[in-house]
Amino acid sequence: MKFCKNCGHELRDEAKVCTNCGAAVMAGAADNKKEPAYVTPETPSEAPREPMDPKKKKKIIILVSTIAVIIIALFIAYKVLENMASPDAALDNISEAVINEDAGAFQNAVTTDISEEEALAYFSYVDTELGMSKYQDMINEQKIYLADGIAGNEIHDGAHTLLSIKQNGSKYLFFDDYQFVIPKSNVYVEETGGLDTFEYEFAGETAVWTTSDSKFNELIPGNYNFEGTGIINESEEYEASVQVSFADYYDRVEGMLQADLYNVELVVPVLSYYGMDIDSEDISLTLNGEAVAEDKELDSYPKIGPFKYDEEYMMEGSLAYAGETFEMDSVTLNINADSDELYSDYEESIPYYTLEVKFDEEALYDQQEKASEQEKIEENRESFEEDMEANAENLVRDYLNALEFMYMFDDIGEVEPFIAEGSDVLDILQGNMDNDSFGNMDIQRVSFSNYSKDGNDIVIDAETRRMHDDIDDPVTYSTRYTIQYNPETLELKITNFNDL
Repeated sequence: MKFCKNCGHELRDEAKVCTNCGAAVMAGAADNKKEPAYVTPETPSEAPREPMDPKKKKKIIILVSTIAVIIIALFIAYKVLENMASPDAALDNISEAVINEDAGAFQNAVTTDISEEEALAYFSYVDTELGMSKYQDMINEQKIYLADGIAGNEIHDGAHTLLSIKQNGSKYLFFDDYQFVIPKSNVYVEETGGLDTFEYEFAGETAVWTTSDSKFNELIPGNYNFEGTGIINESEEYEASVQVSFADYYDRVEGMLQADLYNVELVVPVLSYYGMDIDSEDISLTLNGEAVAEDKELDSYPKIGPFKYDEEYMMEGSLAYAGETFEMDSVTLNINADSDELYSDYEESIPYYTLEVKFDEEALYDQQEKASEQEKIEENRESFEEDMEANAENLVRDYLNALEFMYMFDDIGEVEPFIAEGSDVLDILQGNMDNDSFGNMDIQRVSFSNYSKDGNDIVIDAETRRMHDDIDDPVTYSTRYTIQYNPETLELKITNFNDL
């Protein structure tokens, strides 16, 4: 026989648990030999404990285990949130993204909304201006400042703020919240090459910059090279790009537009030829048959264009000078981007080629001389025509003097300069000499009357007193002369005469 040590209940020999109180039964030889224990009658205050229900005990164990798991989970969650809210971890993420040039990680690590293009440009800028190692050292310095409770710090390269750290309220209720901001700057581009718009990819979309607006974009510090398309007149397309280097600027950041095109600077030496009064209005230029530079002051080295590389253009022109038209030496343009004949100007965004507009200099100076002579004629014409009657009288007087020498020397050449070509006068005079008439002619007392002019035809009467071998006494002659006037040469010639 054996009994429960807890309650004294008699047990079966093979029993391992008391069926009365649920206590475990210790197996052993000694127990089998012992007599039943003396049991003191139970009083109400000493009533034996009732055995615990195994199901209830199991629930208690499960509850305690659950609470322990929750506490551990909360602790782990706290540590996770603490790590997530830690500025050190955020700074490490930024540093790692920059060093590894991971644009996506960098976009997630900073507070500022930036594009992939900005992230990559930022990496390039940090690498060239600071170096990755120094940047990492500056990040680590910020950790120390934050650990010491110093907020509001910045990473600055001497020209631009690369990262600004600011405490901004709380995060997850228990931790300080920080913002990691990269300030953006307005970027300006001055377009002086003729493009109307520039299209390029930015932040996953096609951005369009209207060149009349000098503000190109708003960007974080970086080295940028935006490749895109320049457009003129809504349809003419050129390969183009905008380069921006923040390292070159402090306050106002500017970019440079470059396009797959060039301009042409016109040089017109003829405008400065000595003594030639030639203006821009006297010159007409064409490009591939179309008028060009019509509104340009050609003496100020104007630029025309734009022109595409590796395309052929024909420049022609003419000059109206002193009543004549002169053609320029035509020029064929076919320039490539690597040409040594292209020049760059700081104020110009597009390179230019210098084209000299040439005309035949010798021919122009010959024309200038002719024009000068003509000008003198013009200057003298008015005076000559104002004294036309006197000039006609002088012509006839000189002719009569020559007539005396003609008869004296029997030489028709004496009067030829005064007679118009094709007239009958020379034939008449030659006949007189052939007949030996009017020998030793002596003409005196010349007077004039009845002058008249009709267009270029002049009529004048001359009265003379003549003596020659055919008469014994002097005779008075009244002769009407018809004279032709040449306004180009200002010459007077006798075309006919009649004795009245």
